[in-house]
Amino acid sequence: MDEYEDWVGALSGKIKSVSADGVIELEGAGLQVFEKKKKEEAKPDSESTAA
Repeated sequence: MDEYEDWVGALSGKIKSVSADGVIELEGAGLQVFEKKKKEEAKPDSESTAA
């Protein structure tokens, strides 16, 4: 994650409990981290025709 400019994480697992404070305990928890890459700006399509 230290090498990523921007990132997002995804948690998975079965919810075991939720406390009154909003803390969620997962059973069989897993975590995946993905790099968020910047979207390239849309380039005008010179071959498209406007209606």
